[in-house]
Amino acid sequence: MFFLGEFDEIYHRYLRLDNCKIFTKMTRNYNLKTLQERFKTLGFAVLMAISGNAFSQISGNVTVGSGGTYSSLTDLATAISSSGVNGALNVTVTSDLNESAIVYLRKNASLPPTSTNTITIDGKGFKLRSTGANAAIIFDGISYTTLKNLTVEKYTTSLNQKGIQFMNNAQYNTVDKCNIEFALLASGTTSSASGGAYIVFSQSATTMASAGTVPAGSYNTISNCLMRTTNSNSPGPYAAIVDYGSSSWNTSTSSNNTIKGNTIENFYYFGVYNYYTNGDQFINNDISRANATSNNAYSVAYMMYSYYTRSTNRSTMYEGNKFHDLPYKGATAKDAYSSTVYGIYAYYNYGTAANNFMVKDNAFQNIECASTNYFGYCYYNYYANYDGNLVQNWNSASTSSYLYGWYMYYQYNDHIFRNNTIRDCRTSYYTYFVYCYYGDKKIFTNNKIINNTTAQGTTGYTYCFYIYYPSSSAVNIFEDNVLDSNTFGYYCYGNYIYYWNGTYNRNRITNNIIDNPSYGTPYGYIYSMYIYYYFDLQCNNNLVANNSGIYGVLGLYCYSGNSGSYKAEFKQNTIKIDGKKSSYAYHYAYGLYVYPYYHTKVDVIGNQVDLRNNYYAYFTYTYNTGGTVFWDYNNYYLSGNGTNYSYSQNGTASTVQEWINTGLPGTHETAIPPTY
Repeated sequence: MFFLGEFDEIYHRYLRLDNCKIFTKMTRNYNLKTLQERFKTLGFAVLMAISGNAFSQISGNVTVGSGGTYSSLTDLATAISSSGVNGALNVTVTSDLNESAIVYLRKNASLPPTSTNTITIDGKGFKLRSTGANAAIIFDGISYTTLKNLTVEKYTTSLNQKGIQFMNNAQYNTVDKCNIEFALLASGTTSSASGGAYIVFSQSATTMASAGTVPAGSYNTISNCLMRTTNSNSPGPYAAIVDYGSSSWNTSTSSNNTIKGNTIENFYYFGVYNYYTNGDQFINNDISRANATSNNAYSVAYMMYSYYTRSTNRSTMYEGNKFHDLPYKGATAKDAYSSTVYGIYAYYNYGTAANNFMVKDNAFQNIECASTNYFGYCYYNYYANYDGNLVQNWNSASTSSYLYGWYMYYQYNDHIFRNNTIRDCRTSYYTYFVYCYYGDKKIFTNNKIINNTTAQGTTGYTYCFYIYYPSSSAVNIFEDNVLDSNTFGYYCYGNYIYYWNGTYNRNRITNNIIDNPSYGTPYGYIYSMYIYYYFDLQCNNNLVANNSGIYGVLGLYCYSGNSGSYKAEFKQNTIKIDGKKSSYAYHYAYGLYVYPYYHTKVDVIGNQVDLRNNYYAYFTYTYNTGGTVFWDYNNYYLSGNGTNYSYSQNGTASTVQEWINTGLPGTHETAIPPTY
């Protein structure tokens, strides 16, 4: 019930509105007193409903804080959800704020934010201190809302605390230039999904491992934020970012969230956890444990975890992210991660021909491991593209644990691995820098493995590239890859390629040595280019030079026992092996070891073989059972070797002239000093 003066004010307000026809009509028949009495008789229920809709919708400019339009974010959120917005709403925070419970940003069903009626909350650098468990702020089904320039401080010791969360398909929202800080998180950080994170996509306010029939959020952007712990040597939250979806929607519905340009300075277990999403992208984030001063992280580390994602109308993408100084800045082998480390764990990610699953231009630097470790553990991915990634100063310190590097197992459709660099890394046991097993077409181009030291402290083989049995129906490509200035502690296979069909061109293996001071006297061969059981093969313009093994160096070692109508060509390759640097008196060198046993057509043309100061020099070693072999215009410079030796189906030889006399090569073979 209104007092008379209040009713009179309301009456005159409505009288001034052109579209309030009911009042216009009523004033023709009643004076004010009569109208007042009539409304007293009828009650004010209808009038109050009309008045509420007309005046409680909010838009324009409002403030939150001491002396503001709203005293708290909760009050603002309540107004938005209860009344809605009827225009663009600009909210300015005017002071630090405190909240003891979750701030739920929810839409009004009738008047939600839209692409034109947006909500912008500008924190102006002030702080929201949240003292409750779970999230500080939840975007709960709301859309077109921007939160910027606010410091969100979780001020609780709860292990399941979260910074900002999205749920119930919150869409087209932005969080930009915010600080998300955990101020009191100390020891006891959980290693389960009931723990906390700075950014969370989940359908439950109490657990991060919750999914429904729609995404928790879609088309949202989190950008340019700082996420950190501020208490001394905190172990960090369970994960920095948790993006939790479901198979019930991700095969057909895009989520397309973007998380870019953020700085993350601490996490306990996962840097990025991306589960059953579609088209989500993580771009140019800087992720470390800069806020830690000791290894108080979980024993296992996942820098990026990508599980059963899809790429319906844009790629699931990890691009330009920098992971560094793990488990903490300045860590050494004595305080490395004690169990398995994954740069990226990528399992069943479904790219498409138009939208590849992308792992691009990421950097992994200053990483310390004391057990089995992987740059990338990549299983059963489709249309996977690994491009331009850098691994540098990655230390695998255990003398009994493997480094598997880029471990790519059954990659389907086009599998692209190009422009990647591995450099300045150190291992102590068996080492696979690139391990590729089965799958479909391979495109491996312009990768570099430079200045690494492997298998130190004990005996352990090194495989720089290990590629095993890609599709023989595809034309696979291995071109322009470089292995340079590496030190191997034991036997090394530079490029080990098994059951290959396709091209192998313009690759370079140079200036590599075997050395292992900590083990005593080192030993082993360098198998530079080891191509085994090939089908059709084009092997041209490759370079093997200035490598120093202990027992010996094999230049081009190409054996195949595959039978069928296959062709192989070996043109303009250069192989230079000097045994003078070896400490072993019986150093062996293999130049052109070309052994296509059953191939129906073989061309060996224009190759340069330079073998010097070796105990035993195999300048040619070949065999073919009856195909067409054209072998000519090759040059062999043999100097200072104890024994020179050539072998073919036509017999053996110890000089180039004797080799010509066997009748297998043409008459244009030469033996002149090369000019480089």
